[in-house]
Amino acid sequence: MVFWKNVSSGPDGRPSPAAFNMVEVALALAVIGIGLVSILAFFPIGLTAARDAAADSYVADSADHLLHWQAAQMKTSWPFTAASPEETKPASTSSFPGAYPFGSATINGSGNNFKITQGNDFSAEYIVWRTKVEGFGSLSIGMDVACAINLEVSWPVVAPYAQRKKAYYYLEVFKPK
Repeated sequence: MVFWKNVSSGPDGRPSPAAFNMVEVALALAVIGIGLVSILAFFPIGLTAARDAAADSYVADSADHLLHWQAAQMKTSWPFTAASPEETKPASTSSFPGAYPFGSATINGSGNNFKITQGNDFSAEYIVWRTKVEGFGSLSIGMDVACAINLEVSWPVVAPYAQRKKAYYYLEVFKPK
């Protein structure tokens, strides 16, 4: 079968030989198909990158909220109460009681271990503890004046703790006058 590009006649009255044959058409379609499949192979990579970028954004935003909420709680009850974070890093947990609205997210947990869920796309464990504020050199500031809030965020919660991605945050809180 021959597809004609030009139906004009040559000098001898026969059609001109400027036609595509079936093999050429098949090769052209194969090249286009391989190109499309190559482009489609990059879509999962792009979707994964977009999901990871959204998770990093959720982590930073919710960590900022949680750190400053914890600082506000500590400033209203200086010296520290039982609700203040522990002085050593607690272990990871799989139990998160309660459910409270937290901006556009939901927060579960109490004390030092929290789970924050953002829609159906993201959930992370937040571990909070306090330490002394270190000064310059060997100078250490007492907890009666200031303390540091440490926060470890690990996600996704459905993965085992050792296999989660982790981010660490730190905020110094000074006793109000």
